[in-house]
This record gives sequence, structure tokens and C-alpha cells, in this order.
Amino acid sequence: TGSEDPADWFPGAGFRIPPEEGWTFEYQGDSPSEMRQEWDESHESGSVSYGSLSFNTNGEDAAPGALQGVATFQQAHTDLQLGLGQSHEVVADILENIPESATGIDITIQFE
Repeated sequence: TGSEDPADWFPGAGFRIPPEEGWTFEYQGDSPSEMRQEWDESHESGSVSYGSLSFNTNGEDAAPGALQGVATFQQAHTDLQLGLGQSHEVVADILENIPESATGIDITIQFE
């Protein structure tokens, strides 16, 4: 839920404990280029202590790489949880590769 108050939690809801030190990159919007600009203006060093990103894609970008050319897809929803300890350089590579057609982008990545 993102809340530190246990009264806000409910069964089945994921929760996280904010790091004592570090920084967080958050973006909610429909523009991959705007998201990358915000990343470029705000990122620091560190390794991932929590990472979640999701987005929707349409058209040719909807199919994962291995399925492109196999069939025609109209829409896809991608929901990723990042492994702990990855560097901010890896995160930058991920953000650079989000398709330009992505919408409904929701990113929260905490670094320590």
C-alpha cells in the first residue's frame, strides 16, 4: 500500500518498509520521454532495494520480443518486480527500453 500505518494495510496487499537511507524514483504518467527526462534530472547512485514498474503497450510493441512475428497482438500489460541489489545503471537501461508507445506507466524504485 505504500503506507507505514498498519491500519491502512489489508489482507493480500503488498507493503514495503522505506529504506532508512537512499532515494526513490517515482513516475506515474503516459509519456516514456517525460519519464526518462525525470530520471535524467533526478537519479543518483545506489542499488535497488525495491522496484516495481508497469505499463501498457499497443500495436507492434505489445508482444514480448520472443512472440513478435508469431502473431498479431493489440495490447499488452507489463508488470515487473526488480531483483534486489541491481545498480542504477541497470535501471537506466530498463527505462531506456520502455517502448515509446507505452501508456499507464507506474514506476516506484527505491535505492540504497
